[in-house]
Amino acid sequence: MAAACRARGVDVIEKRIEDVLEEDVAGADVLVSFEVIEHLFDPSAFLKQCARLVRPGGLLVLSCPNGLGFDIEVLGARALAVDAEHVNLFNPGSLANLLERSEFSVFETSTPGRLDAELVREAALKGELDLSGDPFLRRILIEEWDRLGWPFQQFLAATGLSSHLWIAAHRAG
Repeated sequence: MAAACRARGVDVIEKRIEDVLEEDVAGADVLVSFEVIEHLFDPSAFLKQCARLVRPGGLLVLSCPNGLGFDIEVLGARALAVDAEHVNLFNPGSLANLLERSEFSVFETSTPGRLDAELVREAALKGELDLSGDPFLRRILIEEWDRLGWPFQQFLAATGLSSHLWIAAHRAG
């Protein structure tokens, strides 16, 4: 990703956020962090460092699992996002709250995931999830998968119920 950005004339710093000095960036316009914050023991300190590096009005874009997403809600501890490496499971509200306490103002949140329904379906097909007591999900995920699976996944994404979370915020000030 860094090479692709450089090829387009974008200045890129490849360091751990803790190792980036303010003079390295001179007020970054954009800071992105994909699938990192859920691994951190102190996400608040991470976001405060982001706020120090991004200029006022600058952009921070984060992605992480949505702890309230469909496959996590249905599969619980069996969900792929629930593991020892993910020490935090945020949801749109909790991450927005943390960002706002760290000098950011959230302007867009989305859950554009594409695999939630498929992950739950696979668990059911493997016998890891019993859908016999849920005729609605059984119909969508098993019986009429070819017709209803993708529209159901689109519904999850459009309504904030997918387990993949993106959030964009401006630095206040």
